[in-house]
Amino acid sequence: MSAGSFFVLWVLLLALGLPLFVTLGLSSTLYLWAQGDVLLAVPQRITAAANSFTLLAAPFFMLAGMLM
Repeated sequence: MSAGSFFVLWVLLLALGLPLFVTLGLSSTLYLWAQGDVLLAVPQRITAAANSFTLLAAPFFMLAGMLM
């Protein structure tokens, strides 16, 4: 399964009227499954990517602005 088939599946699911978050999640999961990737590693990758000072700085900056 290539990136092109991922895009086609995503557009097909959107054409069926599914919400955007469902289409992205379902097509991504099916793509990873077709590639033979371990699906249990996905939450670990998301957590590792979100554990970044740059990504955490923006919400805390807005919180500090609201508190002042």
